[in-house]
Amino acid sequence: MKKKLLIVFVFMTLGIKAQFNETTLIYGTIDVNLGNYLGIEANINYINKEKYSFKIGYSGYIRATKYAPSDYKGGFYFRAHDRLGNYHLLVGRIYNLDKRKKIRTNIALGLGYLIVREPINWELKGDRKQYYTYDYGRVNTMSIILNPKIEFLFTNSYGLYISPTLMISKDKTYIGLGVGQLFRIIKKYKH
Repeated sequence: MKKKLLIVFVFMTLGIKAQFNETTLIYGTIDVNLGNYLGIEANINYINKEKYSFKIGYSGYIRATKYAPSDYKGGFYFRAHDRLGNYHLLVGRIYNLDKRKKIRTNIALGLGYLIVREPINWELKGDRKQYYTYDYGRVNTMSIILNPKIEFLFTNSYGLYISPTLMISKDKTYIGLGVGQLFRIIKKYKH
C-alpha cells in the first residue's frame, strides 16, 4: 500500500502547476539515501522569496535486521528487515552560492513522525528446527531531522542535489547521504 501511495505521490508532483507568482515556487523532489539504512524519499517543497523553504514528505528506510538470532540465515531478499517510515515537515533557509543562482544550499530542520518496524518473537520451526518465524513489532515516535542540501539548478524545471540527513528519535538514529532530483519550477524565471 505504501509503495502505491509513493508512486501516486511522485506522479502528482510531476503535474503540479509550479509557480504561484514571482516570489513563490512549488516543486517536487525524490531521492535515494544510503547510510545505516537504505532509503527513498519523496517531498513537495515550497520556496518563498528565494530565501525560505518548507518541505513536507515521506521517507522510507530498510536494512537487514540486526536483531536476528545468531544462527539465523537467509538471503537479502528473503531476510528479515528492520524498517523505518517517516512523515516529516521541515523549514529551511536558502543561500545562493553563485551570482547566476544555479548553485544553492538549503539548510532545513524539522520534525517527523517515525514508524519503526522490527522483527520480534523469533521461533524455530520445521521438523528439524531448520527455519525461523517472527512477527513485526511496531513503535511510533517523534523524530528531529537535520537535512542540509546542495542544489544544482540546470534549468528552470530540473536540478540535482546532494543531501546529508541526520534523523534522531528516542528509539532510532538514521545518518546517511542522499542524491536526488528536483522537478518543475525550482528557481525564479528571468524576464
